[in-house]
Amino acid sequence: VVLADDSKSARKSSFGPIAEIATPDDRTVVFTLSQRSISFLYNLSYVWIVNTEAGDLTKTEDGTGPYTLDEWKQGSTLT
Repeated sequence: VVLADDSKSARKSSFGPIAEIATPDDRTVVFTLSQRSISFLYNLSYVWIVNTEAGDLTKTEDGTGPYTLDEWKQGSTLT
């Protein structure tokens, strides 16, 4: 979704060197780059992987992990 045409991700430009993304099986992702990128792996650390049933992540949690969201004061605190 980071690379989608309508993406508003601040990291979108960091992935400009990606020429192709393939998923040959359920546990493998293959990135083909159009040029060398010394920061590509570093930039991947900023990508979130969310479950496919996540709603609007700007307003709700995605439901992954052993945690639950009690309260979110956007820009301030998470409980």
